[in-house]
Amino acid sequence: MIFEFKKLIGLNSEEGTLSHSECVKVNDYLATLSVEDIELSDRENISEYLLVALNTNSVKTQLIPSLDKLRKKLQEA
Repeated sequence: MIFEFKKLIGLNSEEGTLSHSECVKVNDYLATLSVEDIELSDRENISEYLLVALNTNSVKTQLIPSLDKLRKKLQEA
């Protein structure tokens, strides 16, 4: 697990933000994960993050399909 992912998870219970470079790393990392790789307690936070990231076009084009698939599966879970 990368530091930026841990920071994103921590934002669920704390006030804070991620920088653009941190978001790039988080997106790259999330694109490699499946729903089963994400703790149940973190799924809603990750799903919300992905929704915002995808809706604001702040994701590399090549990652959109895998991140959108993960977002949909998180919402179904």
